[in-house]
Amino acid sequence: LQIIKEGNTWIGFASCSVGNNLVRFNFGNALSNIPICENLGNLANFNVPTQLVVLQENNLWYILLLSGGNNSLCRLSFGASLLNFPTGVNLGNVGGLENNGGLTVINDCNSLSGYFTKYLTDGLLGKLTFDGGITGTVTGQVLGNIGNLNQPHSFSEIFRQNDTLFSYITNR
Repeated sequence: LQIIKEGNTWIGFASCSVGNNLVRFNFGNALSNIPICENLGNLANFNVPTQLVVLQENNLWYILLLSGGNNSLCRLSFGASLLNFPTGVNLGNVGGLENNGGLTVINDCNSLSGYFTKYLTDGLLGKLTFDGGITGTVTGQVLGNIGNLNQPHSFSEIFRQNDTLFSYITNR
């Protein structure tokens, strides 16, 4: 579940791995409101979607989503508002994607990069490089088992402390 505040509106997104759907939650102006739920369906041929990341680039909103069932990366484009109905594209296996679990993305020093977990493959982590930003070419590579992971799944967001980036990973 990812929750974002756009203007004065709280909006959440979750993937449903059983139904292969993306669900949007509109909380309105307060998280204490009962959200309006909307099933957006399967917009990018995802199969067993796992972790998703909501991000904004050049005032346009996107969701990146790992598809564990077909080892691919999907990009959903919302335009200027997360309340718009998105268009989706399945980018395929951009490199190293297999038994996908977690995904995290950071825009650091005007460069977009991401990391993914290989849930059932010996605790491997991978890196995504976005050449030309979110709509540019994406390439992935496996980095290895960093941190003695065993079935790593989801990431926290990435945090910066001075010159060091941190993320927490659930390790089954």
